[in-house]
Amino acid sequence: MVMRLSITWLVAFASANGCTSSDALVPTALILGDMMVYTLDWDRAGTTPAPDGSGWRTVNDLGFEFELEQGFLVTNRMELLPCDWGVLDDAGPTDLAQRLADWLTGRRAVAGHPEDAPNSTRVLNFAEPIHAAMTITYSAHETEAVAYCRFSYAVARADVATTGRPESPSVSGQSLRLIGRWRASVDSAWQHFDWATAIPWGAFWDLSYSKALTDNQEPIIKVSVIRPLAQIFAGLDPRSQRQDVLGNKAVQNVVTRVRVEVHQGSALWHTQQPN
Repeated sequence: MVMRLSITWLVAFASANGCTSSDALVPTALILGDMMVYTLDWDRAGTTPAPDGSGWRTVNDLGFEFELEQGFLVTNRMELLPCDWGVLDDAGPTDLAQRLADWLTGRRAVAGHPEDAPNSTRVLNFAEPIHAAMTITYSAHETEAVAYCRFSYAVARADVATTGRPESPSVSGQSLRLIGRWRASVDSAWQHFDWATAIPWGAFWDLSYSKALTDNQEPIIKVSVIRPLAQIFAGLDPRSQRQDVLGNKAVQNVVTRVRVEVHQGSALWHTQQPN
């Protein structure tokens, strides 16, 4: 029988120098147990549907208007990381760099079993259709009852095992491909673009306690991974930047602006999303 566990908070105790009782009840780390479910989603703020309904439009911070007709992002993995992840007694800079490289490429060994991903991990290798901006909820799975302090998200190159790969356009060997049109102003003519990048990109964030919510009485821990659609084009200048630069900046924009929310019972934890 699997024992059902609920979330536990590590509480910062009040010290003798004047902490209030409410301060003492603010949790400082997250311990998960029981079941969890991941949802991949998009923040659609700043976008409007394209006239033909096949994609969406946005205006970036430089004043360029973009209409995305087709786009694919190869989401590789998303993962809650234990507080002691990366902390090794004998780890020097080289060891830590190798550990990070192994994480990004999926070669990280866990509990002596290199073939087993930790159960806080969801390995996807999935070509997401950005133009459709779908919300995708994955099946629930068990978690380990240990303290979690960080979250990671990574994209990688598509290969023969990547699910959701379209026949056209090809995304083989690419982590991101964007096809559409742009213009400098409403009075300018539309220009076609087709940008791609092969670079993998990953990032880590610290989790912080946000606030207490009304307890939903649900035993499943919900982790929402939200990417901002409009910010994909932030800082992109198709008149002065090379196509490879545009593709690289776009995938970096997606990954570095991820926002994560963890809901369990009456607690909300989140990561901080940059402006």
